[in-house]
Amino acid sequence: MGTKDRAITQWMASDSDQRAQLRSLSRSALRGAYNEGLCPDLHLFCGPADGFVLGDGLIARLGVWRGKLFDEQTDLGGISGVNRIGFPRLEFRRYPFTGHIAKSRFRDGDVLFLDHNHPSNPGWVRSFHDEVVQIGDRIFLGQSHRWVQGELKFVSYFVLTFPESPRFS
Repeated sequence: MGTKDRAITQWMASDSDQRAQLRSLSRSALRGAYNEGLCPDLHLFCGPADGFVLGDGLIARLGVWRGKLFDEQTDLGGISGVNRIGFPRLEFRRYPFTGHIAKSRFRDGDVLFLDHNHPSNPGWVRSFHDEVVQIGDRIFLGQSHRWVQGELKFVSYFVLTFPESPRFS
C-alpha cells in the first residue's frame, strides 16, 4: 500500500474514535498526516461540515468554532462558504471565504486553499491562510496560519468532517 493510500485508510474508524484519535496526535504526527494527505476534490465540499480545532489553544479549549458551511461552487470553478461559530444551543454563520486548489506553502503538492480575505470580514479574520487536505473518507485535515508582519505564522490544525450522504457513495 502506498503512502497516499495509508493516509486515507488510516482514518476509517467510527466518528467518535476518529475524533479521539486525531485529538491524541502530536503536532509532529499531525504534520505527517497533513504531508501524506491528498489534494481534495472540490465537489466533496457542499453543505455543512462539522469541525474542531486540534491542540490546546484558546479556540480549541473553548470549542466555539464548529466547522464550515460550503455553498455551491463559484462561477470560477472554486467554492465558497462561511464559518460556523457557536455555543451549545446557538450557532452563527459568519466570516465568508472562497476556496480553490492551489500549491501549498507548507508541503509539496496541491491543497484546498481557503481565502478569508474578503471586505466584509474584520481584519483579524482576513489575515487567516487555511490549507486543507483529505486524510480519510469524508475527513479533512487543515492547517491554519495568520499573516503577521508579512509572514505566515502557524495557528493550529483543524479537522472538517462531512456526514454520510448519497454524494459520497
